[in-house]
Amino acid sequence: MKQIPLYEQIYEEIREKIEERGYRVGDRLPSEKELSEQYHVSRITSKKAVELLAEEGLVTRIPGKGTFVIEHQEMPKALEIPADSMTEKKPLPDHPPVIGVVLDGFGADFGCQMLGSIEMECRNQGFGMMFVCSYGRKDEETTGIERLRELGVSGIIIMCVHDENYSESILEMAVQHFPVVTIDRRLKGVPISFVGTDNEAASRELARYLL
Repeated sequence: MKQIPLYEQIYEEIREKIEERGYRVGDRLPSEKELSEQYHVSRITSKKAVELLAEEGLVTRIPGKGTFVIEHQEMPKALEIPADSMTEKKPLPDHPPVIGVVLDGFGADFGCQMLGSIEMECRNQGFGMMFVCSYGRKDEETTGIERLRELGVSGIIIMCVHDENYSESILEMAVQHFPVVTIDRRLKGVPISFVGTDNEAASRELARYLL
């Protein structure tokens, strides 16, 4: 009888854990190094197992962050994640959809006009708006995102706290395909929409105007 390759055995075991919800959507899998130590195999073997999971659409690999479980459309219905197990809740049908806005700070000289513009556009599109300020603190940013999602917002616009690392809550939204747009900060390696200013081009234009 033909022996099943080790990488397939590891793949099957992890796949089974995902299907039985030992790993849920958004959970981070052990790294290739951790898997190789756990199963006493080479890094090449653990890498092949993870690649199989990615090919099947069970996980996504984000450079510098790790491998995360994602929603798998082809899973049998019995294995789908129930709606009430997700952190976000849909707004009641009688209410207009709401967009959450998270800023790291604002004042008379910056932020107020932008906040007003977002609110006006939400109103024009038939959306409500909910605002949270993180005051430059990553823990407040995480709490704000979680609170907005618990309240059932349909999407989030966020000006991230400028820190070496970004909040895991933002990564979780990307993995779950939750609608999110960042302002003024592009998150490398994370598939999230971004709106910002080309400071280089703006500086050149300003210098040209002054000269």
